[in-house]
Amino acid sequence: MTDPTYQTITGGFHLGHHLETVSDAARVATICRATDYHASPSKAFLELGTGTGLFLDYASHRYARAVGAELDPVVLDVARRTMSSSGPGNWELVAGDARMFGWQSRLMYC
Repeated sequence: MTDPTYQTITGGFHLGHHLETVSDAARVATICRATDYHASPSKAFLELGTGTGLFLDYASHRYARAVGAELDPVVLDVARRTMSSSGPGNWELVAGDARMFGWQSRLMYC
């Protein structure tokens, strides 16, 4: 079985995981509850592996600033389109992953 793809996107953009996530109402509700639980107009939100930006868009309406990091340039372009349709705001998208934030030296692996 192959992952479903968006027909309007070139480059073999596979969205199987994304489609599985957003079609699971319980999973979406859990993500939204967790986002809401920590939300504050004085806090920042960071999403690593932001994917298509759907949850970043949700968070951008609840936090002072919302930043999404995505390593895949094709997926990052989809997230830019998602966020642009939301209008200008307190969000930012960056190309990269967790390593760009310099956390490796502060992590403890168990």
